[in-house]
Amino acid sequence: MLLRTGELLGEDVEELQDLPEKRSAAKTKLARMTAMPGDTLAIYIENNLPSRGSPVPVMQAGTNNPVIGYPIPVSSSGEIILPELAPIQVASMQLTDIQKLIIQLYGEIVSEPLVANASVDMLAKAGDVQELRSLSSPSAAKTP
Repeated sequence: MLLRTGELLGEDVEELQDLPEKRSAAKTKLARMTAMPGDTLAIYIENNLPSRGSPVPVMQAGTNNPVIGYPIPVSSSGEIILPELAPIQVASMQLTDIQKLIIQLYGEIVSEPLVANASVDMLAKAGDVQELRSLSSPSAAKTP
């Protein structure tokens, strides 16, 4: 009688065989959620980006899911520039951490809580050649 490793561990053998693919997919997802120099982020900050009363753009890069916000490039030094703030170092940060940092920084400069809602999404990764589309207006541009 022969036992395969999965059977010996009491795990489903097929599940164990799929583990390397699952780990690879998780790494890819993590890389997609981490800002790096050359990336383009979609950032929306309520009452600050855009200014009050302006419509919020909906953007899409290639076949990626649409995101809400303005396209903000991550510079080669890993910084983003937002209105009323000094450059913010975001290289190697998770998008959720960037979002929290933006809310904190704007909270420090406004006297009332105007930054109740903010979102940071990945619009395009560095090196991706994709067409950026504004789903709110007919304009389009290519990213290198």
